[in-house]
Parts: sequence; structure tokens; C-alpha cells
Amino acid sequence: METELPRVLLAGCLPPPVGGMTVYFQTLLKSSLPQQVNLQFVATSRAGRPLTAAGRATAANGWAALGDVARFVNAVRRFRPQVCHIGSAFGVSFLKHGVCVLLSKRLGCRVVLQPHCSLAALIGRGGRASRAYQGWIFRNCDRVLALSHEWQRLPARFPGVRVQVIPNGIDLREFEMAAHQRCAAEPENPVRFLYLGYLGQAKGTYDLLAAAALLKQTGCGFSLDLVGEELAAGDHVRVQAQIENEGLQGVVRMFSGTFGADKLAFFQQEDAFVYPSYHEGLPVAVMEALGSELQVIASRVGGLPDLVEPGVNGLLVLPGDPAGLADAMRQLCENPRKLRAMGEQSSRLAHACYNIDQHVSCLVGVYRNLIREAALS
Repeated sequence: METELPRVLLAGCLPPPVGGMTVYFQTLLKSSLPQQVNLQFVATSRAGRPLTAAGRATAANGWAALGDVARFVNAVRRFRPQVCHIGSAFGVSFLKHGVCVLLSKRLGCRVVLQPHCSLAALIGRGGRASRAYQGWIFRNCDRVLALSHEWQRLPARFPGVRVQVIPNGIDLREFEMAAHQRCAAEPENPVRFLYLGYLGQAKGTYDLLAAAALLKQTGCGFSLDLVGEELAAGDHVRVQAQIENEGLQGVVRMFSGTFGADKLAFFQQEDAFVYPSYHEGLPVAVMEALGSELQVIASRVGGLPDLVEPGVNGLLVLPGDPAGLADAMRQLCENPRKLRAMGEQSSRLAHACYNIDQHVSCLVGVYRNLIREAALS
């Protein structure tokens, strides 16, 4: 019987800024994981750096990355973990965290790499040198923890890589409350749509506004709330300009990013969630929508098909297709009774697959298996 707690170094990022990856690590640290393993956390991204400044090949980011790697190495040397669990994304993040993977192996640790992005976004960028580096990093990992089933294609590109799908988890309790408070009231018409996340081109924001303009032309009654910080500098200005150019004032409202009770208020007040992104891992905002009993319209990319079963708890559309998106929104506007039934299915899916307790149990199992493998090798 195993009595000693696994020593695990968790490398990731915390808010601010508030985003899916930072919320994930924050939720993990507040979960039962620190009671189930001997856990130490090390930040490998400086808190407070705006997203608009992140990921760029600048001297400031280069120096920051060197500091992040040095902090990680110091934590490994001091704590001497059996397992290093490293979170990453695409671009400069993967380059930096790849170095952390190699140094962890050099220092005798078992390594778990957890990419918080879509497979297509990661391997679709860069040329031959980038692909060679990706293969080098993935083959040095003892496990690649995949957020969605999209990542099961990774070994076909890099043979020998060991992938295990463990979806993200969230604390569902606060979102259950939002769902309960909404269900206590009668459904309203017009249908209220919510988008919550970063606003910008890659997130499909401008496609969503174009879809809203098309939907308005049909005479359907609806409203759309856009909630989030800008993905690139100037996106808020461009979004507001498109709202005005399309004549969507009074139908579409834009709000700055929010969290806590203010975020829950949006989930409580809205009828449906829409997420037309061009590439995603397994977005926390969509899981929160499921936990809030909202049906979801999303693009068929990354891990989103894992979260949305068409006709059951939502609808899937192609990315970059405003007409298809408008048609999906129109279907819900014309049959609002579907919202309640689809929302109930969303809640069932969230409880079955995406609660934090299940996620933690799976993580602990991975850590213990890796430690056993190391003892037998």
C-alpha cells in the first residue's frame, strides 16, 4: 500500500490576467490536490503581464522567459520532485516550457507536459525546425496530458509519444447556483446570447458580430453580450466600431472582462452561450457555461466537439462562417423551448466529465503510475 505522498512540482501561471489557463491552475491549487500529493507550485509566467504583450519575440519577453526558466530550475533543485507537471501553450510558451521539460529530465524527474491549446494551433505553426523541436520535446515527456481527444492524433505525427486524455475540470458548485437561479424564472423572449472570453479575430468576435447583423435582418428578437478583454491592442475599439457600422446598438453590448460574482451574474442572466473561436484547447469558459445549464453554439475546432454534442446540448458550426453561425442562433431564437432541455443536458455532461474532483483523481493516478514506472526501470 502506498503511504508516501508523491512529490510533485506544478509549473504554470496564475491570474492576472484572467484566462482559461490561469483559472485552471488557480482552481487546481484550491482543489483537493494539495492534500493528495506533496505539492509545490512555481510560476513560469509573470503575473500581471497583459495578454497583448505576451507571446511576442521581444527583448523584454526574452529576459522574462530566462527568468521564468531560472525560477523553475531553482524550484526543481530545492524541492527535488519525483514528478514535474508543466503547463504550456503554443508559440513562445512552448519554446520556454520545452526547455523546462529538458532540464527536468536532466535533473532526474519524471515529466508531465500539459498543453493548454489545440493540437492544430501548436503543430500548424513554424517550419521544419519548429517541428523538429516539438518532436524532441514531446519525446522527452513521460506523459503528454491532453485536454481533448483531438490530441490523440499526436503519436501519428511524433511516433512513440505517450498521450493520455484528461479533460480540464472546474468547481461546479458556484455555476450550479447560477443555473438554479435562472431556472426559477420563466424563459424570456428575446433569447439572450452570451460570449465570455477574449475579444479579437482569433476568437471569432468579428464573425459573431457579422452573424448578429444577419440575424437582425431576419427579424428574430435577441440580444448579445460580449464580455472580455481585448486579444490584441485596439480590438475593443474595432469591436465597438463594427457594432456601430452594423447598426447593432441596443442589440449587442460590450463589457470588460469580469470574474467572481460579476461573471456568475452573466451566466445567470443569459439563455445561451456562443463561442465561435478559430482554435481552442478545452476552454474553461465553455465548461462554465455547461455547468450553468446553458446550451452552447461553438465552432468545430480543437476540443470544442468534446464539449458540444449537436442537437443534444448545443450546435456546432464551421469557424469563420457568419452565415452558419447566424443560422444556428436563429434556430434557438425560433424554438426557445429547446433551451431548457439542452441546458439540462449541458449540466449532465459537466457533472459527468468536467468536475474538478474527477480531474484531480486522474492526475494523482498519473503521478503514482509514473513513480512506479521509475522504480521499476
